[in-house]
Amino acid sequence: MARSLNRSRWTLIGLAGACGAFLAIALISALGTGWSGTNDSVFHLDYIYQVANGNLPEPEGVEFNPLVGGSSGGRQFASAHPPLFYALSAVIAGDSLTFAGWENAVLRVRLLNVVFGLATVLAVAWVARLSSRSNRASFVVAVAATAPLLTSFVLFSGDIYNDVLLTLLATLAIGCTIKCLRDGPSWPLIIATSAIGAAGMLTKATFIIVLAIAIGGLMVASFTDQTPKLSWPKRTGAIVAKLGTLIVVPLLASAWFYARNIELSGSWMRSSPKAPLLGRPEKSMMDVLGDKDFYEVYFEQVLGSTKISFLGLSNHTVSLVLSGVALILLLVWAVRKTPRWRHDVTVNWVFIRLAPVGVLMGCYAAQLSQATGFGQINIRYLFPALIVLGLIFGGAATTLGRVSGTATAAISLIMGLAALNYLGWLATNRPPGVGLLDRVRSIGGQMVAHGLPLASFHILLVIFGLSCVIVGLAITKLQRIEERASASSH
Repeated sequence: MARSLNRSRWTLIGLAGACGAFLAIALISALGTGWSGTNDSVFHLDYIYQVANGNLPEPEGVEFNPLVGGSSGGRQFASAHPPLFYALSAVIAGDSLTFAGWENAVLRVRLLNVVFGLATVLAVAWVARLSSRSNRASFVVAVAATAPLLTSFVLFSGDIYNDVLLTLLATLAIGCTIKCLRDGPSWPLIIATSAIGAAGMLTKATFIIVLAIAIGGLMVASFTDQTPKLSWPKRTGAIVAKLGTLIVVPLLASAWFYARNIELSGSWMRSSPKAPLLGRPEKSMMDVLGDKDFYEVYFEQVLGSTKISFLGLSNHTVSLVLSGVALILLLVWAVRKTPRWRHDVTVNWVFIRLAPVGVLMGCYAAQLSQATGFGQINIRYLFPALIVLGLIFGGAATTLGRVSGTATAAISLIMGLAALNYLGWLATNRPPGVGLLDRVRSIGGQMVAHGLPLASFHILLVIFGLSCVIVGLAITKLQRIEERASASSH
C-alpha cells in the first residue's frame, strides 16, 4: 500500500514537471512571438473574424488583415478548414477583433492554444499509460515530458493555428481506441469516441486518418470481446449499432462543410483547386517520393522545420542524431527482451501497438498528397501522430535503467533549448550568423516590446529548467520503486 502511494505521488510530481516544462516554453512562445505571428497566422485570424461576424471565409480575399489595416486580396489559405477552432476562438476573442485592438485578440487565442497544448501533455500521458502493458509510471512521465516539446508544436501552441486542437483530439481518439481494445467497446466509450470524432472532423480534414484507425480498433475489439456473452444475432446487432454510431456521428457533424469544399474546388479537402503558389516549383507524386526529406521529416524536423544553426551544428542534424540514438536504444532493448516476450499476445494488443504507427503512416499519406503539386514537406502535417515521437523518446530514455531520469531531463532540456533557439531566430527576423544566446535574448526583448517586464521571461526560463529537473528526479524515483516491485514479485 505504501509503495503504491509513493508511486502515485512521484507519478503526479513527474507529470506536474512535464506540464510545467511545456507551459513555461509555450508561454514564452505565445508572449515572445511578434503579434503578426508566422506566415499563415493572418489567414487564421481572418477566419476567426469572419466566424465572429457570422460568415465562413471564401477561398479568395482576406477581410481582416491588420498588417495592412484593412482587407487584402489573394488566397485565403485557411478557408479549407472546418470552423470548430475558429468558432471557439471567436467566443473568447471576437469582441477584440478590431484594427485598434487586434493584438489583444491574438493574445487570447494564443493562450487558448496554450491550454490545448497543455491538455495534450496530459492526453499523451494517458495514451502512454494505456499503451504500457506493464503500466510503468516512469515510462508515462518520460513520454509526457518529451513529445509535446517538439519545436513546431511549441511554436504553434503559441500562435493562431488549428493544429494544436487537432493534435489534442487525435491523441484523445487514439487513447479511446486503445482503451476500447483493452477494456471492451462499452457504450459510454463509443459515445465519447464519436463525440471526439465529430470534433476532430470539424477541426481539420486529416482527422479522417485517426477516425479510420478508431473504426478499425472498434471492429477488432467488438469481434474479440467476450463480455457479455450474447447470441450471435444480438452481438451482431450491437456491433453494427456501435460502428454506425462511430461513423454516422462525425459524418453528420461535418459533412455539410466538406460538401461545401467539393462545391468550391472539386475536392473535399480543399476550398480551391491546386494552383501555382509563392513561386514554388510544381512537384509530381514521384518527385515527392524521391525526396529524402519526405522520409526524414518526422525525425529531421524534431527541433525545427527550417534548417538553422544549433549547438554548433544544424538543428536538423541534431534532430537526426537524437532520433537515431533513441531508435538504436529501442532496437537494442527489443532484441534483449525478445526471449522474455509474453506468449499471450492477442490481436487486440497487436492493434494497440500498431494504432499509433497507423496514424503516422496515414499522416505520411496525407503529407504526400499535400506536397504533390505546390505544397511543402513539413512536420506540422504529422502532428496527429505526436504520440509516436513520445513513445520513441520516452521509451528509449527509460531503457537506460538508473540514468533514465537524467536522460529524460536531458532530452527535455535539449528540445526546450531548440524551441528557444527557433523562437529567437524568428524574433531576430531570421538572419544568419546570430548565436544561440543572442537569439534567446531577443525573445526577452520581444516580450518587453509587448509590455511585459524582462523578469517574466527569466521566471519562465527558470520554471522550465526546474520542471525538467523535477521530471528527471521523479523518473529516477519511479525507476527505483519499479525495480523493487519487480524484485519482490520474483
